Amino acid sequence: MLYLGSDHGGFTLKSALLSLLQKKGIPFFDVGTYTSESCDYPIFAKKVSIAVQQNPSNRGVLICTSGVGMSIVANKHVGVYAGLVTTLTGVQKACQHNAINVLCLPGELDSEFALQLIEVFLNTPADNADKYQRRRAQTKQIESKA
Repeated sequence: MLYLGSDHGGFTLKSALLSLLQKKGIPFFDVGTYTSESCDYPIFAKKVSIAVQQNPSNRGVLICTSGVGMSIVANKHVGVYAGLVTTLTGVQKACQHNAINVLCLPGELDSEFALQLIEVFLNTPADNADKYQRRRAQTKQIESKA
């Protein structure tokens, strides 16, 4: 399942994406926000992150004005690997090399392009080459001691 969350700065893009995802037949769950009124991004980053923690097959998309706040909060959750990525190649590499399970986006992106990023995110598996597995294991070791 794909979980989406945004604050007010990402609400417009998230709203457009929900419609596009529905048209594409991509299943999703919207954790909020549900209005453009000012709100706190950590609330929604936490909701998506917990959903990803609870089921390794879940993925998340978080949107705020810059994407940075969401990525900071998401990465505080054990087992959540969030990346703020805004290029198709960057998303592909983040999935392959870093096995990201949460994609963070800035609210200013064009919705059609953001959908392309999400599709690459959902369809690119982690590369299990030794060097990437080794680096991900090192990351998990650091995470376990934090």
